[in-house]
Amino acid sequence: MSFLQNLSTNKKNILIFFAFLLFGGILSGILQYEITWDFRNYHYYNGFAFLNNRLDYDIATASVHTYFNPLMDTVVYLLYKELMPHIFWYSFIMGLPFGILLFIFFKICDLYFGASSNKGKASIAAAMLIGSTGFATWFQIGISSHEITLACFALAAFFMLISEVAFTRVFHKKTFFIAGLLLGAAAGLKFTAAIYCVSTGITLILFYKHIEKPATLIGMLILGGFCGFLITNGFWMWTLWEHYGNPFFPFWNKIFKSPYFDDANYIFKHSIDNLPLYLKAVLPLTFLNHTTEAPVVAENNFSDIRFFLMMVCCVIWLFKKKDKSGDFLVLWLVLSYIFWILIGYQIRFAVAIEMLSAVLLLKILSDVPMPKKLIAQIVYLVVLIDIFLILLLTPFISSAWGKVVPFELPEMNIPENTLILTRNTVNSYFIAHMAEKYDIRAINRTDATIPHWDFASRGRFAEIRQEIIDNHKGPVLLLITVPTPTPFNVEGQKCLLLSFETASADEYKNLLFLCGEPNLMENIFKKTETTP
Repeated sequence: MSFLQNLSTNKKNILIFFAFLLFGGILSGILQYEITWDFRNYHYYNGFAFLNNRLDYDIATASVHTYFNPLMDTVVYLLYKELMPHIFWYSFIMGLPFGILLFIFFKICDLYFGASSNKGKASIAAAMLIGSTGFATWFQIGISSHEITLACFALAAFFMLISEVAFTRVFHKKTFFIAGLLLGAAAGLKFTAAIYCVSTGITLILFYKHIEKPATLIGMLILGGFCGFLITNGFWMWTLWEHYGNPFFPFWNKIFKSPYFDDANYIFKHSIDNLPLYLKAVLPLTFLNHTTEAPVVAENNFSDIRFFLMMVCCVIWLFKKKDKSGDFLVLWLVLSYIFWILIGYQIRFAVAIEMLSAVLLLKILSDVPMPKKLIAQIVYLVVLIDIFLILLLTPFISSAWGKVVPFELPEMNIPENTLILTRNTVNSYFIAHMAEKYDIRAINRTDATIPHWDFASRGRFAEIRQEIIDNHKGPVLLLITVPTPTPFNVEGQKCLLLSFETASADEYKNLLFLCGEPNLMENIFKKTETTP
């Protein structure tokens, strides 16, 4: 059929696949990247909570993120528990999806440029280097955000579809069904992949004149997408429906009216939401020198010209002699960019866009003839080399989110049946580690200024929280995240700073304080005597 058959029957493909897989693991093992805030806030806790049936036992521990599909986070949790403190091997396995992504991207590049000529091989190599060193792609190698894994699904679907639509011109229902299955499965695992589900579907609809029996094949894509979504998310939708009356909780609650959340269709709001659409369209210009204060959501500074070049290339394509493979690619990129803006203008979600923009750039450059005059040739080559080097240097002129570090609890004596009252976010990581060792229950109350993140302080969750507190007979402790330096105190309580390693310089400056009655706190941190 295509991608999967070639992978399993062609020995050369198998060798290339495992070479990329090994490279992805080794590179990740060396880099050891992680998005510190997200990992502490929910990725680790969600895996722990799913395996230990704590959905209703703890309350909104990671705020809205508590209720995201936990499948991929469960894998992260198990790997972390099994392999720490061996950071290299943990990062090695976490980097394997990057190796898979490189192989899929290589197959796409091979379609567009062909490895049968030296020019084709050079174009593939350049595209691979440019595609893999973008800010979103490079700094998510081996991290728990899962966006590289989702990009594997999106690009595999793209490869299967572009193979038949623009190259072989031989159409199979099975190809469209499996492509839809991949896209739907990705969206089921994490809703951010919906960007590529929508853009791919609309691209095919707009490309219907070039598809044999378009209604049937696009219908197969949609059917596959529906099945894929249910395979990866159906169990969780049922769980959320049983517990909260909303299969997409906390999303689309204006429709499902769950009493556990606000009467609103939740979406994470960014600072660009109030900007006119035409300004959003040209915001990649800010990526040339992006800071944390810029409108796009990224937790650090970076400099990347890929999106700007993609915009320029799409405009150039309008004036070029067209071909089906290029038309499909440009249409897919433009639609993906539009839905990326509309759905979640977060740079981390743009891995697939970043990588395929490299194909468009090399496709346009490969059609540009070498100037005949020597001076023009020199200028042409200098410009190309400069652009190439700037693209490849993106990781070195940008800052990473953070790095993986092993975690150890301070020595404590937590009594049985202890209720932990938490406030705000970035503390569920600590809660999970405590719950692994001690008999505790955690209930969160978020005072965050982000819209709807304080839902556990209102509605049904607020009632449940108060019922638990009123009926609790054991010790009560407060675990509070404070974005200020020490000292910190709660009236009538003794508060101690929980010292644990940060992933880097800890740009977020969040400090965790454990507070309780003075006598209780003295016993908790009293060192136990050991017998020689």
